[in-house]
Amino acid sequence: MNEVAVFALVGTGAAIDVKCGFVPAYVRVVNIESATVEELEWFRGMADASAIKTVTGTVARTKITTNGITPLGAGAADAVEQGFRIGADTDVNVAGEDIVAFAYRGGPGNQF
Repeated sequence: MNEVAVFALVGTGAAIDVKCGFVPAYVRVVNIESATVEELEWFRGMADASAIKTVTGTVARTKITTNGITPLGAGAADAVEQGFRIGADTDVNVAGEDIVAFAYRGGPGNQF
């Protein structure tokens, strides 16, 4: 099953847990209030809290290993509702700025 969930959020500057009912295979988070393109992308298989980060005007794309995206509820014994965590990245998750998040299921089951 392919499924996409889209969320309109307001940045907090701190981690934000987003519940979507599945463990995503791909997550994209975009700060839509920024004057430039600032976004995080996470793909299944990447480490927790990592992402491919794009910030216009600096190095075009970099891989970050902290404050990125973390899948939630992947383990059978997890008590956490399935979804993902947006880390406290200072370019994308800015307090008071609008962000949009896209979570893609991308296959049968819950991926893990």
